[in-house]
Amino acid sequence: MKKSNMLLFLGALAVALQSNAGEVFRTFNEGRFDSNFSVDYFKTEANYSSSGSSTSLGASNSYQILDINILGRYVPKNDFGVFGAFNIGSAESSNAVATRKNSTLNNFTIGSDYLLYKADILETYVEASYDHDLEKIKSDTDSVMNNDGAGHLKISVTSILDYGGFVPYARGGIDYRTEGLSTLFTYGGGLEIRFENAIVLGAGLNGYLTLKEDSKTNQAFERDNLTARVNAGSQKFYGINPNSLDTDFYFKYEADQDLSFKLGGGLTVLGSNSAQGYHVGAAVTWGFGGNQYGRSYDRPAYRETPAARRSPPKPKPQTSPRFEEDTRDGVNQDYFKSVKPTKEEYVKPVEEESQIITKPLPGAKQQLVTPPAYEKDYKIKLKKKKKKKKN
Repeated sequence: MKKSNMLLFLGALAVALQSNAGEVFRTFNEGRFDSNFSVDYFKTEANYSSSGSSTSLGASNSYQILDINILGRYVPKNDFGVFGAFNIGSAESSNAVATRKNSTLNNFTIGSDYLLYKADILETYVEASYDHDLEKIKSDTDSVMNNDGAGHLKISVTSILDYGGFVPYARGGIDYRTEGLSTLFTYGGGLEIRFENAIVLGAGLNGYLTLKEDSKTNQAFERDNLTARVNAGSQKFYGINPNSLDTDFYFKYEADQDLSFKLGGGLTVLGSNSAQGYHVGAAVTWGFGGNQYGRSYDRPAYRETPAARRSPPKPKPQTSPRFEEDTRDGVNQDYFKSVKPTKEEYVKPVEEESQIITKPLPGAKQQLVTPPAYEKDYKIKLKKKKKKKKN
């Protein structure tokens, strides 16, 4: 039981170094650690010539290599990650004369990446890394090559569009190689389709073009003689001014936000001064820390469509300003309120007649009511005072 747990842990401490779709989707949440273990197998029995045509290595010639790539990545601050990796290459070449094998720890990598821009559906980040090859290629070597023997200084930019279950991406960069090898322009693009049952299907293209020519462009025969002797003629490594385009198809199952499994493969479709062949591979990816959803592709985007932008609240209708009296002067405003007497407080007008006509009830006759004596009106006659005449 302990042994199986240890194997699972070792398998979780790795990430593929190949330029494949699994490396595209990354996390930029502070405190996140991601890892992956991947194995990639490549086999070739033909080359692309300088003109781009396919040429066989020979009736019994072949070249194959198994790469085990291990990498761990940590995000110390939001939008900034660092990673380190190493690669084990096990190569074999076979021709009519001999079969050569070579299995070594052939390079290690250090690098960092930074999230440049992030919106609802768009994410763009830049990456810089350095690959240091641990074995140099010598003209008198008798070992099959499992790398090109040069250091690689790489800078690339990647953009991802997340439409929920439909996620296209594109990337481009520069690969400067030491030891006089040509400088390459690297590029790639692809698409992931994510289903609600945690299954992901992906497809992509990855390639490179020569930008700056090899220092031995005019002495290509030196490289060709060496590869023909130790690599069974394959130009998987050490070709003059190579160009190549490779396909990648994969199936991925995401057990949860932190663990996923991947199977894939592809083949080369175009090239020059490079190997023509196919590759298959598998990977286990594991991570922890950060927020609830670890890697960017672990967000349940295929379960929830991106949130729609909220429309701004409608402004309240403006009413026309009106005059309002300022009553905050300390005076009791009750004195200025109008008083409305109740209905009982109205004084009935005095009738000229001594009789009051009352309003009959419905169906009753009108009646005259004589008020009591104390309720009769009295008239007072005022006597006018005469003025006396003066003698």
